[in-house]
Amino acid sequence: SGGSLEEPLGVVHTVASLAAGAQAITEPLQGGLGGPVVAQSWYAALAAFAVGKPLLVPKRSGRALARQIRRAKPSHCYLSPAQWRAVLTAGGAPTGQAHVGPGPVSEALLRRLLDAGADETWAWFGMAETGPVALRRGVGSDAAADLPLGTLLQGVTARVDAGELVIGGASVAPRNMEGD
Repeated sequence: SGGSLEEPLGVVHTVASLAAGAQAITEPLQGGLGGPVVAQSWYAALAAFAVGKPLLVPKRSGRALARQIRRAKPSHCYLSPAQWRAVLTAGGAPTGQAHVGPGPVSEALLRRLLDAGADETWAWFGMAETGPVALRRGVGSDAAADLPLGTLLQGVTARVDAGELVIGGASVAPRNMEGD
């Protein structure tokens, strides 16, 4: 896990849990937008393959990633908030849809992406243990959800138990590396 637990653990997904997570984010990739997908997430990569889009793995530095986006003109870019900030700082601009996640995403970053040229923004929330959990499309009063993290994706459940967020659904990893 990437820090959603007090003591990070490796998680073990199944084909079914990976497929459920990828299916949850396939909808934004469908439609008339051409061009490749830039993504590092397993879920975004699987979703791109499922709809027949070419996949480019993002370059590491902000400058190189900004150049990659400018040259490839991807229809969809799935990048972390830190990667998008590095692209913008390097003078880069999004093309097509700018997807940001998997953690909480600020309104300010979504607005910067729109101002820099994104057709639309999608903020994703997810964890290594669960894959995509919630989606927030757009910013401000145009946002699809009133919740800060977005609307739960179909098939995902969430509750707070003793102050801890408990997520359920088909995309949840059935166990961690220790077998729990």
